[in-house]
Amino acid sequence: GGNVLFLVTNFIATAEQAQDACPESPSIPRATCVGDTDCPAGDPLPHGNGIKTGRCVMFNTTHSTCEIYGWCPVENNTLPRKPLLAEAENFTLFIKNTIHFTKFNFSKSNTLQTSDPTYFKSCTYDPVFNPSCPIFRVRDMVEAAGETFGDLALLGGSIGVRVEWDCDLDLPAAQCQPLYS
Repeated sequence: GGNVLFLVTNFIATAEQAQDACPESPSIPRATCVGDTDCPAGDPLPHGNGIKTGRCVMFNTTHSTCEIYGWCPVENNTLPRKPLLAEAENFTLFIKNTIHFTKFNFSKSNTLQTSDPTYFKSCTYDPVFNPSCPIFRVRDMVEAAGETFGDLALLGGSIGVRVEWDCDLDLPAAQCQPLYS
C-alpha cells in the first residue's frame, strides 16, 4: 500500500526446501489418509502446501498423509523463541512530511533547514531534546505505541504513525511544528 513500510523481524526457515513430492502436514484439514483413494490426484488442499499426487504416504511413525507436489519439506510453522532479526530495533526511519496551505501561500516540511551535511546522519528524534529531527529509531516508535519491541518482533504487528500539524498562521512560521504519535 501507499505510505507503508514492511519491516521483517522474524521468519520461519525451512532448510533445503525444493519443489518435489512429499507428505503433507497432518495439521492441514483433509490431509490425513488411510489409503490412496483418500488422496485423489490433482486435488488441491485449500490451506495446504501443494497438489495431491494420488498417494497416501507415512508422514511420521503415527500419521499417514496425502503426498503432495509442492515445496518440500513442508513448513512446520514453529516460530523461533526469539526474533531472528532482533537488531532491527536499532534501525532508523526517515519520515519526511510536508504541508501546503495554498490559500495562504504557506508550505512547511518537518525536515530542519540546515547547511550541516552530517545533521541527518547523526540526529535521532526526541520530543524534548531533538524535536526537529525526522529520524526515528524503530524501538522508540514501538515503545511510544505502548508495546515492547521483543513481543512485536516475535509475533508481528502493525503500528501507525500520525504526523499532526496544528498551525496558527498568524504566528511566525518557526512555531508551526509537527506533533508525532
